[in-house]
Amino acid sequence: MRSSLIVAIGGTLLALVVGTLAAYGISRYHRSSGDFPWYMALGRLILMVLILLPITLAWSLLGLISHWYGILSLTIVGFFVDGLVGRFLGLIYRKGPVGNLAFSILQLRMFPPIAIMIPVMIMWSSFRLVDTSYGLILIYGIVTFPFVVWLMKSFFDEVPRELDEAAIVDGSSTWGAFFKVVLPLVKGGLASTALFVFILNWSDFLVALLLTNRDWPTIPVYLNKLVTADTGQQYGPKAALGVIAAIPPVVFGIMIQRYLVRGLTFGAIKK
Repeated sequence: MRSSLIVAIGGTLLALVVGTLAAYGISRYHRSSGDFPWYMALGRLILMVLILLPITLAWSLLGLISHWYGILSLTIVGFFVDGLVGRFLGLIYRKGPVGNLAFSILQLRMFPPIAIMIPVMIMWSSFRLVDTSYGLILIYGIVTFPFVVWLMKSFFDEVPRELDEAAIVDGSSTWGAFFKVVLPLVKGGLASTALFVFILNWSDFLVALLLTNRDWPTIPVYLNKLVTADTGQQYGPKAALGVIAAIPPVVFGIMIQRYLVRGLTFGAIKK
């Protein structure tokens, strides 16, 4: 129970902090130019290298490619293919840079987790993140990041941009306008997103099964261990543990219930 709570809460906080800031930036981005600044293009390059390099490294370890130049060439080719596909999608949808960026973030969920777990396991093993709390927290934050961005972006879009501008005119900084003006208005949406992400992290089985051994087993992984060849299905312990596993999400929902109705209906009810 303790390990599951630490991992679920840590992954939820990581995804909420990073995803909320990213969603606010996407929602408030209003440059007239059709291109991103140079530092965004550099960030895209670094992101693609970090994504493609462990995948090609896994292919090398499996014997599908050989030598370092094969890894480097596949990474470079993959980057240019990604650029061509991104440009093609941009010409199709015509949503501008912000729409393309939001769609690119959603692409992180296009592949099922099992399709990317082999390179993730290799990379986590090389960094000694397997069977650790921070290793699970990091992967849960990455997996749930697109959910947070898309959910929070819809809430930020409902807040008039004039409120930010008025706060800045009155002497507040950009961060001050965000924390003192905008964030209190979307606290209902933030609570709804937090509950949704917490349930996703709390109930995950596949990622925890592949990245834990014995030190940090979560409740879904431990439930799977209650099936043995000698005793078969241990229905009593499974039922008891299932009831215990339902307590934290229920308690968390009760704690934030006064924000949930406003968060679920934000944008549909006009005052």
